[in-house]
Amino acid sequence: MLQRHKPLVIASACLAIVLAIFYFPYLLGQWTFFYKDCTHFFEPLCKFIGDALARGHLPLWNPYSYCGMAQAAIPSPSIFFPLTWLFAMMSFSQALAVIMIVSQLVCFAGMFLLVELLGWGTVPALIAAAVVSLSGYMFSLSSNYTLVATAAWVPLVFYCSWRCLKTPRFWWILANALVVFMMVSAGRPELSVPTMLMVALFGATFKGQAVPEANRLQQHLNFFKSLMIGLLLAMPTVMPAMEWIPLSRRAMGLQPQEILIYSSNWYDLLSMFIIHPLDDFQLRNSPVANLISGSEMVPYFDSAFVGAIILALALIGLLKRGRGLYWCTVALLVISTILALGKNLPYMSQIVAYLPGASFLRFPSKLLFFSVFCLSLLAARGARVYIKGEAPLIPHMVGWLLLLLFTAYLFLSGQPILPFVARSGSEGLVAQVFVALRTASQAGVALIALLFMWYMGRRSKQAMALNIVAVVAVGTLLVNALVSCRLAAPADYFKQRTFLLTAVNMPTGPDAEFRATPIALEKFTTPPYIDIGGRLQSTINDFQYSRQSLKAFTNIDFDVPSQFGFEGSMVGDYHYFFLNMYDLSSQAVHERSAGITPAPTDDLPLYRFLQIGSTKYVVTQVMRQIGVGQANEIPSMDAAYFTSVFRSKEKNMQVYEVKNPLPRAYLAASVHAFDQRDDIIQTMVDCRNNGFDPCKETLVEKENDKSGALQTIARDDAITPVAMASTQPEVVICDVKAVHQSLLVLQDQYYPGWRVEVDGQATELLRCNGFMRGVIVSAGAHRVSFIYQPKSVILGFVLALLGAVWCVALYFEERKSKVTEAAADKAAGDA
Repeated sequence: MLQRHKPLVIASACLAIVLAIFYFPYLLGQWTFFYKDCTHFFEPLCKFIGDALARGHLPLWNPYSYCGMAQAAIPSPSIFFPLTWLFAMMSFSQALAVIMIVSQLVCFAGMFLLVELLGWGTVPALIAAAVVSLSGYMFSLSSNYTLVATAAWVPLVFYCSWRCLKTPRFWWILANALVVFMMVSAGRPELSVPTMLMVALFGATFKGQAVPEANRLQQHLNFFKSLMIGLLLAMPTVMPAMEWIPLSRRAMGLQPQEILIYSSNWYDLLSMFIIHPLDDFQLRNSPVANLISGSEMVPYFDSAFVGAIILALALIGLLKRGRGLYWCTVALLVISTILALGKNLPYMSQIVAYLPGASFLRFPSKLLFFSVFCLSLLAARGARVYIKGEAPLIPHMVGWLLLLLFTAYLFLSGQPILPFVARSGSEGLVAQVFVALRTASQAGVALIALLFMWYMGRRSKQAMALNIVAVVAVGTLLVNALVSCRLAAPADYFKQRTFLLTAVNMPTGPDAEFRATPIALEKFTTPPYIDIGGRLQSTINDFQYSRQSLKAFTNIDFDVPSQFGFEGSMVGDYHYFFLNMYDLSSQAVHERSAGITPAPTDDLPLYRFLQIGSTKYVVTQVMRQIGVGQANEIPSMDAAYFTSVFRSKEKNMQVYEVKNPLPRAYLAASVHAFDQRDDIIQTMVDCRNNGFDPCKETLVEKENDKSGALQTIARDDAITPVAMASTQPEVVICDVKAVHQSLLVLQDQYYPGWRVEVDGQATELLRCNGFMRGVIVSAGAHRVSFIYQPKSVILGFVLALLGAVWCVALYFEERKSKVTEAAADKAAGDA
């Protein structure tokens, strides 16, 4: 077995060394991953998960954003994905570097085995494996590593599925189930769901060798059993996410522009074959950024680079027509590339607007992985065609020569034909020079490679030529990784103290009883000091600034529970309610049209929302950029509700203290019960007109009050704060001393899976003020426990256990079948 896969073992060992060298500064703790979602999303959540796991605690609930959110419901990063557990043993960047290395090695092995199974030979298999595992997609998405972790298992799923169909034995069923589990639990359904659909379609239409109909049926049954077992094993990840989806803002509908915001364009496609055709748009202050459509946004990833040589080999494989798999590969290449273009295709926005479940396609540029996958397959096929001496290289050489001449003419003739050179001035000239040199060099390398292959082919040395060309192609991939995919910050990047904590000298830690809400939501404007230093340092400063502003989930780094964040397992109506209150406030952008007076602003609704979330501080900005080089001062928040405690124009940071915030737990002064939750929401929105004050009145839904006890609650003059005996994420304990029957309100997010006990007895959990939890307590002293035990997680584990039991049953069933067959063979031999 080892001898058979000796090339794979040697190549994997070499690749592991190369990857270890590439990620060595991260592994050693000298560099830190910081780019994009690393700062805003993954580092905070992975640190929270890792710290909990290191204490031997499974973090089902996260109390640090949205007044609490279901951590188990976030599939990316999933607490049930085995590689996530590395964050309990290493720092964020060290664990992420290991995950990247493991993922790229898994991707390499899977692609090699798949191409080898096709019978195309060792060198084509090595080419395909190197392309897909070392592509720009796999390297540059360290900023969104769960995409890499999901994509890594796609080739192995195809390989194991094929083997499971060809050799329906238990060990292949188990292998297929495990790789399906890893792919699904990695948490990116944008890649895993299409893969599962393609594999299921392949299995349903698989014919294989001529076998009896009963045996063929058994083949298909065993194959689909492996898929089902894999899905069952992944249910702890899937079920909580499925529970959250109907509550999410995606279920409430996303706008087409939000779904398609990260769509690929002509420049992204060009970047698949040319290293940074114009510039590295990941870095700030690009001199040519405005020449690219949508360049005002940081790119989703640097590029899905595969290189011009691989394109040349893929064209050979493409133009040599075949059957079955050939047309499936071509179809997947075309479909994935079209979908990845998203908003840059005519009528796509209109289609998405009326397409049910369109939010599944959010950020379509990530689908370029399938384009890379198909190009690597076609390149392997092209290599096989060349080795067999069936490749007509002369037409390809002529085509690449024409491309080289066309490039030279296009950029050196002064004719502004393409959109990125249709500009005057220095920027247009810079773009022309960059694109001319880079396109010509890449086209020239491909032309030289084809010329060399043609020459060696005439001397019957195709294998030697292909080996040399493959080495050059892989070298190009590694050069791209070094040039494009090594953004790093200093080791102390995630250890710097935030402006907020410095300004108000707050304590930190899990017991810190305060909440701070970031409301710098629109036209986020960085101060001038960010651009001190080179472009990389400026980029690092930019993300550090947004991190210290508590943007997205970065509040978790500082143990600052937040009323608001971004994505995660946010509840949709809670999210939109906050945005509506924000839109009414002085902090929102109100566009002024000629002759139209903007609507008056009112900070009271936002103030009431912050009160019911027990928010003590608000973080916003001083200046907001309106146009190029123009910035306006943001209006001050209403002094009747907010007190300014920190203001720095240099740092463009403003911190307000919320006056009279409600305590996290209290006995309500009085209760107003509503039949419909919508009426509660409307009452809070109209607080200016109806006088709603959460310090004097708590709004409660009648739906969960089966006993009608809400009607018996006496009215008090003021709320009564309640002591918190324990504030663990999944168990919040309050000690209550009530003079009479009262409503205890806990200002934590109401969510499925929470239950409440009063003195150890289960009691009805009520939804208060639209979003928070409450319970009725009788007069006297009580211990009230709010406990998070989500049925979705329990059901997920039950289904996973069912999958494991099913797998064991298949093992013993096969053993029994082998014993029966052996006995029958022995009896036949004796006869």
